[in-house]
Amino acid sequence: MKDILGLQISTMASKAAFSTSWWILDPYRTNSSAKIVEALVCTQDWVRKSRKTIMDNIDGVLKDDEVTKELENAINNGGGKGKQPINIPE
Repeated sequence: MKDILGLQISTMASKAAFSTSWWILDPYRTNSSAKIVEALVCTQDWVRKSRKTIMDNIDGVLKDDEVTKELENAINNGGGKGKQPINIPE
């Protein structure tokens, strides 16, 4: 028979692994309606999936910047009366 050295595999302390104290919800968490919980889960999924850098969306950012500049010029030069047409790219 061989002796086997028992090593703890998990980095979690055994006391924490078998504790149920973290299952207790405070009044704030128990008051969450189903719609709020659903919205939070959907938001979490959306945030995880949208981890793009600004360089991934640079074309859209540049278009938005051009539109903003055109709007500012139209407001400043047209007196805000809508006399100048504004081209908004799609």
